[in-house]
Amino acid sequence: MSIDFVKYNGYREKKFALCTIIGTDGDKKIVKKISGAPESNALIEAIAKNYTLLKQQYEHVYTCPCTKNNDDSELVFEFIEGENFFSRLMYIAKTGNKKDFIDALFLYQSIIFDKHRIKPKQAFSVTPEFISIFGKYEGSFPFSYLEITNIDMIFSNLVIDKFENCTMVDYEWVFRFPMPIKYVISRSIGNFFNENKNKQPLPLKFEEALMIFDISGEEVAIFNKMEAHFQDNVQNRKLLIYNRFLKNNATFHGFIQQNNDLTKQNYALTQQNNELTQQRNTLPQQISDMYNSKTWKTETKVMRRKYKIKYYVYKLLLLCPFILGRRRAKFKDRKNHYKALLRSLKEH
Repeated sequence: MSIDFVKYNGYREKKFALCTIIGTDGDKKIVKKISGAPESNALIEAIAKNYTLLKQQYEHVYTCPCTKNNDDSELVFEFIEGENFFSRLMYIAKTGNKKDFIDALFLYQSIIFDKHRIKPKQAFSVTPEFISIFGKYEGSFPFSYLEITNIDMIFSNLVIDKFENCTMVDYEWVFRFPMPIKYVISRSIGNFFNENKNKQPLPLKFEEALMIFDISGEEVAIFNKMEAHFQDNVQNRKLLIYNRFLKNNATFHGFIQQNNDLTKQNYALTQQNNELTQQRNTLPQQISDMYNSKTWKTETKVMRRKYKIKYYVYKLLLLCPFILGRRRAKFKDRKNHYKALLRSLKEH
């Protein structure tokens, strides 16, 4: 497998640490998610189950297929070709067309509801599991929610192909308890504005984009607390602070890039080592099959006859009294050489 991209989120707690690899296996481009520690094997298993859940809930929005390898530490995803929703919004933003930008945001909302097929439910309370992950909910009831919520449905994780079909390509964080659908929308819009690194002028301000979905400033504050509680559960705070320090330091940032390159090289070497180990394990059987083949036995008889003739030729030549010095030593070496070849054929 040739590798194009490697990302390891080592700032997370061990049970959530994953390595993402994009590369080409044969003539097929794939994405792999590999557990960064034995503790994160459970997350690999959960992602595999998430695929089944989302596939059952969504009919018009596709879920990127994944398969689990023989062990519990690796998932392989199809690489979905197309334009992600983030890029589409940025393209519209460059045109400055406010109406098209708003229409795209409404399209995103329809994708969450499977092109308006899914009708949201109403929640009048939150579960203990919700509180353990997102903290105490300080918003009002009831709120709209989906039976299965993928909070990874941010713009960059939605890929649209040439036929306008939409595919979810990431679903690490999927939950089956009620949570505000506005939280998912607010999270995606917030991510979009934060990722506008080049400070591209946008047709709408952050607050205006939220108002389209009737999300107030008070609700954003509540959702920010939910997000902070969620991140506290996932991230190793000490490693996260250290990681931020390195990113803000020009010298150490070079070390980060070097470390990512070494991680990529290490994975490639590991793959090569696995392939060589597999070849080494099969080599004895291949050798055994070769020695037992009819072709080998026939060739061995021919070679044995040939070597035996040459052996006796040099043996007879050495009996001649007029062959002396270097010539005699040379004939003796050749006789011993063919004797050794005969012995090796006899052993096989």
